[in-house]
Amino acid sequence: MGVGFRGVVSRASPLLSASGAAPEAFTPFREDVSVGTHKRPRPRESFRTSFAELVAQAAQEKSGERLVKVLQDAREGNPKWSLEAALHARSMGVKLDDRHWSAVVESMNPKRGVVDTMLVLRTVEEMKAARVKPDPKWIAQLAEVMTLARMPEETQSIIRWGFGKRLEDVPPHLALTLIRVFHRGGQIDKALDIFRRVEEEEKDDTPEKIFSYMISALGKQGRLEEAKLIFEKKVQSDKPFTVSVINSMMGAYNACKQPEAALQLRRYFKERKLAEDLLSHNTILASYMALDQPLNAIELFNDMRAKKVAWDKYTAMSIIKAYGQVGNPGQAHRIADQLARRGRADIHVWNAVMDAYTKNREMEKADEQLHRMYRLKRTPDVVTYNTLILGYACAGNRDKAIEMFEKMKQEGLRPNERSYHPIIMNLSETGDPGGAKIWIERMKSAGFEPDSRLYEIMLSGFSRGAIKGQDTGPAMRVLAEMNAAGIEPTSESYSVLVQALSRQRDLDGVEKIMAEMREKNLTPTSDAYAAAISVLGENKKLHEATKMFISMGQQGVTRHAYTYNSLIGAYVRASDFTGAMEVLNEMDELKVLVDERTFGVMLDQLLRLRFEHMDKAKKAAEAKGETLKFVPEQHLLRLGDGRIEFADSIMQQVEKRKIRTSGRFVHSAVKLYVEQDKLDQAKEIFDSLSPRSKDLQVETVNLMMLEANRKKMPDITLELFRLAKRNNLELDHTMLSLVTTAYGVVGRTDKLDEVPMLAQNAQLSLEPLNYSSLILAYLRNDLEAKAADVILRAEEHIDLKWDQQLLSAAIETYARIGDSNSVRKIWKKFREHQLSQGARAISAMFIALGKDRDAVEVRKFMTHLVNSKAKLTEWNRRKMVEALLRCGEISEGLEVLSQVLKFQRIEKPRLFYEEVTAQLKNAGQFLSMKRVDSYFAKRYPEALSAKLRDGSDSLDMLPKVGETNELVQPKLPTGASREKTLRDPAVEITV
Repeated sequence: MGVGFRGVVSRASPLLSASGAAPEAFTPFREDVSVGTHKRPRPRESFRTSFAELVAQAAQEKSGERLVKVLQDAREGNPKWSLEAALHARSMGVKLDDRHWSAVVESMNPKRGVVDTMLVLRTVEEMKAARVKPDPKWIAQLAEVMTLARMPEETQSIIRWGFGKRLEDVPPHLALTLIRVFHRGGQIDKALDIFRRVEEEEKDDTPEKIFSYMISALGKQGRLEEAKLIFEKKVQSDKPFTVSVINSMMGAYNACKQPEAALQLRRYFKERKLAEDLLSHNTILASYMALDQPLNAIELFNDMRAKKVAWDKYTAMSIIKAYGQVGNPGQAHRIADQLARRGRADIHVWNAVMDAYTKNREMEKADEQLHRMYRLKRTPDVVTYNTLILGYACAGNRDKAIEMFEKMKQEGLRPNERSYHPIIMNLSETGDPGGAKIWIERMKSAGFEPDSRLYEIMLSGFSRGAIKGQDTGPAMRVLAEMNAAGIEPTSESYSVLVQALSRQRDLDGVEKIMAEMREKNLTPTSDAYAAAISVLGENKKLHEATKMFISMGQQGVTRHAYTYNSLIGAYVRASDFTGAMEVLNEMDELKVLVDERTFGVMLDQLLRLRFEHMDKAKKAAEAKGETLKFVPEQHLLRLGDGRIEFADSIMQQVEKRKIRTSGRFVHSAVKLYVEQDKLDQAKEIFDSLSPRSKDLQVETVNLMMLEANRKKMPDITLELFRLAKRNNLELDHTMLSLVTTAYGVVGRTDKLDEVPMLAQNAQLSLEPLNYSSLILAYLRNDLEAKAADVILRAEEHIDLKWDQQLLSAAIETYARIGDSNSVRKIWKKFREHQLSQGARAISAMFIALGKDRDAVEVRKFMTHLVNSKAKLTEWNRRKMVEALLRCGEISEGLEVLSQVLKFQRIEKPRLFYEEVTAQLKNAGQFLSMKRVDSYFAKRYPEALSAKLRDGSDSLDMLPKVGETNELVQPKLPTGASREKTLRDPAVEITV
């Protein structure tokens, strides 16, 4: 059969028909070819001379030279035509000599772009039948064709025909061909013997091609030491050598997974003043990618383009992979487009582009590549669909992955083991051992037995599931199955287990597995080292983590970016921020990829440190016999240990490097600064990172909106809401509640009326959180009637589970309206729903009872609060005193006031004083007002400061009877009810 670059050539002869007669005249591909003194006309002329006629003319004239030119001309149209023309001439009585056979053999030169093994074998048989003595050049060329077709037995047969039975005795100029034959036939030792014989015979004149090929062949076979000996011998010789030898040795190092050693050979280019060629660049790019240094690869590629150095498909494949790793699949796509315009982008290139998109979880664009392949008439292969299956499985979309699996079968492609693995991995990771078992059975029925790779995938999947809260039992059962099946855990298997234990922060388990690997002389992978360093860092064993990092280099294990990231995390965990920055500088010097994950590790460890300091503060307080109820986290991060400064330096580096961040990274950064009470800086970070973030999280916006509401900054809340809409973030109940609160603060009642429609457009059903926010927003703007309408809508919502916040808002609404019956009705729901009464509900109840002037009910309620051990806020105590005074219980109210002022810390004494004196004035208790002055003068003289400055007494300061709003509070001289509500901490909504 024929194996061709242009395609397989038909066995039918274009010159001879089945009967042996000459066929119709045909025109070869070239338009103008001279044959002897005759000039073949152009195709547009009416008369065309066939090759059959030309052969007949040459035979009639008995012109051997003319026949040679005919044969040479025939091969330009099709290599097979040359042989057919020669056989046609022989049938007409022409005796073929070496010149004719040479022209025929030359037509099969693989440099012409055709490898037709059937034509070679037929030519050899015809030459044997004619008893032609083969020329060594012919043998070399024919053997080269068969070698390219990877047919070692046929190649050896051709060489034996040319040089006898002993292949070892072939001349040196055929040594390379024979070395290739033995290498591709799996007989590398015989190839090495021929190389040594040629080296002894030729000494310093051994062709460099043989050196290059032998070094490369040994490297591919894993016999690196022998390849190094050949290379060193060549380097030590006085004879100059070309870049091909260096390229081969670099390729050998790469094949043996020693890319660092490959890069060290670049010094020979400078020492020998040799220019790196395309193969050199491609080999160096492969080394950078093996070392996980995509930035170095991209830098080299940009340098190549600046110097206008040619690049090919293999260059593009490395660069596409590099851009995919650095999170820029769009640039990878553009590189492929440039190659496609040159007509050199095959299916492998587009598979690489698809892989770049899947690695960045851009599955829609990855799926687009499949349709693009069909448009470009590039038939997708198994690798194409496996890439999509893996991408969807890793993205958690198992249904889509299975859909791609079935589509691959519909296209007539046979799935391989790697087609099943991603789906089994997803099932394992989601804790579905039953589903994984079903797919394993499907895999077995397709003829694929579970191997160590599948066990590793399942072990890794179940381990990741365990990190997400699932049971660790499935992972341990997989390990037991490996042992039962006689599958010795490999270094990779152990490494996956180390990663699983590290994710569970099982330091003892990690140390045990690492020790077991040392006993078995197994070298841990870079993943295992990274996981072990990470768990050591988590336990603040920085010294041990550093020693393990150093031992990686001693064992020849490549230090990838994630290994450095683990070490940086260990330094931050130990609060050694200077050491962390030194590791970051080392990564820059070595051109190791520094990306979002590097800085994300730093932020995560900083956020974790705050919990440790909170625990320390609580323990210190308990040691003193104190109770630490609340420690603001922002103070914990300001303990003078450089945490804030380190966080600032992290964000400066991210901005300087233009790191493309994920939504999770943005959330961690914003959270860190919000907890420091630095909302402005958090918003600056959000504004800076969000344009180049891949998947902003609605939780991040909610976090800042909540902080803005807490700080009484509704404008920022509304600005963040508009930003969320511009970024097409999905509206959730939390964001709807926060923006409702902000609308209420700024008095946008028109926007409050649109809240139900806003929820409907977002396909949200209002929850208790949203109802309570809307009610309080209306109350804030003195729209009690609209607040009551919202309560009625909430009651119509049958499935609504009322919470404390909604009940409290409803009680306050009815209290302000003066509907005592509804207040009592809502109050009963606290018992029905088994909810504790909040500060708002208690204050609203006192307002309602005070409105009814029912002293008995007020006392009963006070007794209920005492018996239930309710925790009263300052707001509750103010409303309690106010209710007693409204009911005419002046003595009891003043007694409660005296006790509150004596034993409780009052945050707003001025407001408390004004409310009490306003009620006393409304009741005409002017003498009691003097008594109140004395109470406050002892404990809170600042409450009387305004009256003293004005030189007036309480009679002149207080409004007249009837000038107060009894439903909420008096019309105080210090401000309107809305301002008071804004300043009242109990009014705030906590999400």
